[in-house]
Amino acid sequence: ASNVTKLLNDIPVHQREDAVNSLAYEADARVKDPVYGCVGAISILQRQIIHLQKELAIARSELARYTGIGMLGA
Repeated sequence: ASNVTKLLNDIPVHQREDAVNSLAYEADARVKDPVYGCVGAISILQRQIIHLQKELAIARSELARYTGIGMLGA
């Protein structure tokens, strides 16, 4: 607790609420995943973003193909 107090005292007052929220989030993440904590959650989210970006690229490609075919036939 003294480390947290020292940390919070070193942070500007207007940023302390965000710091407390971040510490609480990390503590909760450590309870759920003692090894990786919030880094594990971030890693999962990054993989999901990469997967969704690939899906979006495929959907855009298909849309462009269909739009191109429709324009040629008009």
